[in-house]
Amino acid sequence: MTSFARATLVPLIMPGATDCRFLRELDNEAYGFSLFDPDTPTSHLAELAHEANERVSIRTLDLTQKVYYHLAKEYLK
Repeated sequence: MTSFARATLVPLIMPGATDCRFLRELDNEAYGFSLFDPDTPTSHLAELAHEANERVSIRTLDLTQKVYYHLAKEYLK
């Protein structure tokens, strides 16, 4: 996916709930991921998610929506 060629993979485990648990209960492997706004320091990601004031930037939502769209378009042909 050349649209995201400049994205950097940063493995990060963040505790919290995910909808993937419903797929796992049906014996399916499931992993979630997001593309985060590059202007958000990695050190701030854990503070922003799964806290009382949970939030992400609009750019993070836009990037994540685009990568999931491109994945679905590519693999569900």
